[in-house]
Formats: sequence, structure tokens, C-alpha cells
Amino acid sequence: MTESETLARLYAALQTTKPGIRDLPVDDRREYMKEAKRRSRQKAREAAETGSPEPTSAAVRAALADAAIMLLVDRIQRLVPTPDGGDDFVGVCGP
Repeated sequence: MTESETLARLYAALQTTKPGIRDLPVDDRREYMKEAKRRSRQKAREAAETGSPEPTSAAVRAALADAAIMLLVDRIQRLVPTPDGGDDFVGVCGP
């Protein structure tokens, strides 16, 4: 098979693919996205009700931020001891 035949077959294969969401008219795409978001929220709501919420981007980001803050506080407490020698952080932050 020659290079031009290979390219022709590739082009034909690409032309036969079905259109995607981005190919929809603006109003149809908006309606599709609205329905997809509704389904996503319903799925997340059902998962939360069963006690196993889905790991959404926002939830993962919040959990990672909380963990980072806890690690930083722990590290600061180890580096900067409080005046009374305890492990509380009140003496360093203020009265």
C-alpha cells in the first residue's frame, strides 16, 4: 500500500466518525450540557446519600488543601516551640 493510499484510507475513516458534542448547534449543546450536569449532580447526591460520596475535583482539592495545612502546622510546631514548652500553638500566634 502506498503512502497516498494510506492517507486516503485514514481520511475516509476520519470522515465516517460520528459528530461529537462540539459539533452540535449552540442551543443543542447548551441543552446537552445542562442535562449532563443535572445527571452528574443527581449521581453525586445519590452517592452521598449512600455514604460514599464521589471523588469530585472540588472534594479532592479541598481534602488535599486540608492535608497540606495540617502538615504545615505540624512542621511549624516542630520548628518553633511554644514559650511554655507545650505542643499547643497558642503562645506563638498571640495572647
